Amino acid sequence: MFGVGVFVYQWVFRCPAEREMASTTPIAGEPAGLAPDLIGKCGMTASPLRPAERVTVDDQQYDAESEMGFIEAHEKVEVLATKDTRLVVRRI
Repeated sequence: MFGVGVFVYQWVFRCPAEREMASTTPIAGEPAGLAPDLIGKCGMTASPLRPAERVTVDDQQYDAESEMGFIEAHEKVEVLATKDTRLVVRRI
């Protein structure tokens, strides 16, 4: 119980910049979020998205999910958004 109190005290009384840095710094071994500059780029499905699998954008493979429905393999897609460690795509 004492450890929890110390944690809460340190969290509440840290300056906002430290709290922001602590909440956004990736931990080693955990996947970091995807770069927002992928939004709007076009790519190709590497395997069928039913509704999630892999796409290739700029010669890199990413986990992705379809905005709506299934997308067959080797179809052109556009990146609409990032969601945690996945891209959200739609067929074009």
